[in-house]
Amino acid sequence: MRGGSGVVPLRRVPCRRWLLCLFVFFAAVLATSPSAEAKGGKGSRGRRGKTNLGGLDKEYYMLREECSKSEAVLGSANCTSSDVMRENCVLECVSPECYAEVYAQDPLEEGELDTTRGRLFRVCVRNAKKRREAERKQQDQEL
Repeated sequence: MRGGSGVVPLRRVPCRRWLLCLFVFFAAVLATSPSAEAKGGKGSRGRRGKTNLGGLDKEYYMLREECSKSEAVLGSANCTSSDVMRENCVLECVSPECYAEVYAQDPLEEGELDTTRGRLFRVCVRNAKKRREAERKQQDQEL
């Protein structure tokens, strides 16, 4: 200590250390910016919460949309009595065989949210479509 004042003089931070700190700060800011997120790629979701639907999933949701607007669902008193009954009718319209496999024994009930069976149903629909396409391809080869 000099002069007994008790104050420690400030040391100068070397220029290189200051630049390094500044560089680390800007790198951290850039790394957390939205433009630095993954833009896609195989198996990547891109923006959070958004999925890149494959062709089969797009077809599934288009078919669901068509079924929800179909006369079989809209014209049936049983299907329009409640939202859950309508959902059961839409699922059966999308794929009667998959509905029978997944939901027929225990249809959806009011307030029920069954993501596991929903996932099983979508997988069943995809597999059924793949089977039909394979059968069609095999028939075309036989001709």
